Amino acid sequence: MMRSLIVVLAASLVVSACSVSESESRAPSTSIEDRTSSSTSTTSSVPVTSTSPPSLSSTTTVYVPDLVVVPVAPTGSAAPVLVWERSDFAADRDRWHWLGVRGDEFVVISERFPGLDRTIQTSLDGITWSEPQAVTGIPDGWWVGADFYSRSLDASGVGLIAIAAPMQGNIAWQERGVFTSSDGTTWRHEDLGPDTGIPVHIAAGSTGFAVVTSGSGEFNGDRLFTSTGNSSWIEVELPESKPMLVWVAEAADGFVARGYATERDGTGITSNLYLTSRYGQVTVVPSPTDYPVTLWDLEMLTWDEYASDPHPSLYLSSGEGQWRRLPMPTYTEGDGAEHRWRFEHFSTGPAGFIGAGCDCPGFWEFRGEGFYEITVTKNEYVVHVSGGKVGVEEPRGPSRIDDSVDTRAWFDEKGTLTLPDNETGEPLVSISCKELRQAASLDTPDWINDFPPGQLWASPDGIAWSQQQVTREFGRGSYVYSTAVNGDTFAALVVPNGDRPIDDPPNCPLNLYPAERPYEIWIASASE
Repeated sequence: MMRSLIVVLAASLVVSACSVSESESRAPSTSIEDRTSSSTSTTSSVPVTSTSPPSLSSTTTVYVPDLVVVPVAPTGSAAPVLVWERSDFAADRDRWHWLGVRGDEFVVISERFPGLDRTIQTSLDGITWSEPQAVTGIPDGWWVGADFYSRSLDASGVGLIAIAAPMQGNIAWQERGVFTSSDGTTWRHEDLGPDTGIPVHIAAGSTGFAVVTSGSGEFNGDRLFTSTGNSSWIEVELPESKPMLVWVAEAADGFVARGYATERDGTGITSNLYLTSRYGQVTVVPSPTDYPVTLWDLEMLTWDEYASDPHPSLYLSSGEGQWRRLPMPTYTEGDGAEHRWRFEHFSTGPAGFIGAGCDCPGFWEFRGEGFYEITVTKNEYVVHVSGGKVGVEEPRGPSRIDDSVDTRAWFDEKGTLTLPDNETGEPLVSISCKELRQAASLDTPDWINDFPPGQLWASPDGIAWSQQQVTREFGRGSYVYSTAVNGDTFAALVVPNGDRPIDDPPNCPLNLYPAERPYEIWIASASE
């Protein structure tokens, strides 16, 4: 089963505002149709921490502008269709993989679940990849994918940053740690300082690294730390009193953090972006979405999955509270009807934008042919087997399904399943691997039969777009796991033929699923 556990990304600090005029030459705007005020214009006294000269005063007046959204009119033109080429990269399906960009090279970090045997591979062109090289500095048994709900790795020209945690049943919140590396091979455990909280979000940027921490271990953090990459961390004092920080990302000259703070009149909650320069100066600007930003051509780009149903919305801003809503394409099929769609992965770079997604809310991470259900009735016991998990309907009592029990130990080296008595441990009934195979039946829910094909959307400027169907480009059953942009090259990490939904029982291969092919990386040049 593909273990695409999502990861941590959070950290803080941001760049001061850049001019909008340069970007508007790329994306000419129409008259202002949307004008929304997220907060009244106010000033506040902001404590500032300085990391380097020139020295700053202890307070800085911060102006919070009104939120203004300017729709950009579509031109009616389409972007060139990308021509994809398969690289020489091929990776084990039983590993977790992360694709990113460090400086001028693509990077893939792989890890055998749960937190063992880590390797790194690099490529300048996306076609030719280095041999896997061992990663050192992160303890064995610590999983880099330490957060299920956000990215756990980020990279920039400065290096890479990750959050890792030991795998002890459930993730041990209190033992989560921040690790950094200049080359991705040798990693260092960072010390943020005493009583700084639990790291929950990270970011890498051109000026260093950023980390958001929480005192409670929840996904919302409350403190922001930055570093120039020399293991010296400072806390960034934010204008509002202990705002909840939900993510951090790179900005043009620092970092940007997303926060929620109580409005000054106490009537409700407002959401702002905290832009922090490399010198610790903080400005606050409103945002049209709650989604993380990514940096494109020194401008912040954010999106909203459902703001413009049936398609997402993209917003571009230099940081002054002025956002341009970019035109997004509609998705139609042979019937000519417009279908709903959303991004599952989205990346930016000098070449433009690339996103992968589909009309797939509710399908989660499953990409497979169906579920094989194994149910065996023997000696009045009804036994349900799903991978290494066993559920038992007792002949005289309630069902016995206990997640705290390692039921994999009930299978011997030949795949025979033996149920132990709850109290004595004595064997109650044994079921052979052959019996398990004979009991396996395919259960294909209706929603799987109609699984929507994945789509790729690419644009050099956010105005003209091209659309491609994933299965036509990469093969039947394929799924785009992640994307990245390096220079003028787009890259897609592809699961070639779906995901095995349920593992075979231990030591009992069912031979029911199609043979799985390794992960693949495909690349396309924006210049072609």
